[in-house]
Amino acid sequence: MSVTLDSQTLNVVNWEEDLTPLSTAFDKWENGTAKRKISVFGYVRTFKLDCFEQDVAWASSLVKYFEEKAAAGATLAFASTLAVRNVSSTNVKITNVSFSAVDVAAQNHRSFSLELQEVL
Repeated sequence: MSVTLDSQTLNVVNWEEDLTPLSTAFDKWENGTAKRKISVFGYVRTFKLDCFEQDVAWASSLVKYFEEKAAAGATLAFASTLAVRNVSSTNVKITNVSFSAVDVAAQNHRSFSLELQEVL
């Protein structure tokens, strides 16, 4: 079971997902009564993935790789075969990259978060 973003395998420790309908509400007079109507036009799905990497030089770091992809505005392929959430394949853009690094006993450990928005 794995999670991949742009063919890069991620070590995911936490997965958050949000689906926000794109809608509008309007008032309408119908059959002698005031009604509030809602029209849904689509949705925006976002993902937040908390990940880590261990003993990886900065030049080969996924953090660096995804920062460069985000800066370029690249559209990336995203897939998951995790039991908690299967995503067969969709395209996303990176909306945020954040990380923290800890040097413990000369081991290079980075924790990072990726925020993704599905591109439909």
